[in-house]
Amino acid sequence: MNMPLPRVAMVAEYPLDPERVDGGVQAATKYLTTALAATGAVDLHVITFYPSVSAPITRQEHGLTRHLLPQKRLGSITRWRRERNALQACLASIQPDLVHGQGAGMEGYLSVTSGYRSVVTFHGMMGIDATFEQRLVPRLRETRNSRITEDYCAANADHAIVISPYVEEVFGEKLKAKRHYIPNPTSAVFFELQRAEQAGRILFAGRLIPLKGVAHLIRALAQIRQRVDAQLVLAGSLDDAAHVQSLEHLADEHGMRDHIQFCGLLNE
Repeated sequence: MNMPLPRVAMVAEYPLDPERVDGGVQAATKYLTTALAATGAVDLHVITFYPSVSAPITRQEHGLTRHLLPQKRLGSITRWRRERNALQACLASIQPDLVHGQGAGMEGYLSVTSGYRSVVTFHGMMGIDATFEQRLVPRLRETRNSRITEDYCAANADHAIVISPYVEEVFGEKLKAKRHYIPNPTSAVFFELQRAEQAGRILFAGRLIPLKGVAHLIRALAQIRQRVDAQLVLAGSLDDAAHVQSLEHLADEHGMRDHIQFCGLLNE
């Protein structure tokens, strides 16, 4: 008699276009789900909230089931009540053995409060990240959300995936969950790339947001450009238009515009 496969619902950021990954959490989610689906050992469901989705969508994709749910603006004011209701309806149809929240933000918080057995992977530390945000409103918003979601996940998740010792250093005794040390996954394609170094070419891969410190990189490049013919390639999301514009102005101020490429998201 064949036993049913364990059923896992992963609540996570996942790219609408799987070939255009935006940020580390999306990358970790994609690489992990791709590997899990390839084993055939798990009935895997990936649940993602998108502002562009108006009604729930379910579809089969690459050996897993994807559930696309609507996300409304200012959801943190009600602690994501509408998203929680949508998730509960989705989970009721799945009946998972485990709910896995990728990140201790909304996804982790809704996973832990779902009533199902839960595990949360702690990625960026929201409370720490907020201190690097120079703009007042985003800093206050991230600080508030950290207190709502991050502290709750640390204290109430059944299991925690700790991607580095730094997670424990930040939370200390607040992290009550059973801990599992698992580094972030990496695509096997990364190890198959043919190297093609170019003298003076510097690649930055990541979202162009204040936290990433790209402004410091541009200033450093400006200091060495008289001695080194360097080119900076910025590959990552340009969604934060205000910050991208500030980086462009900074490049102009230092006479570096011709030495910097703003590529946006690139296909894998």
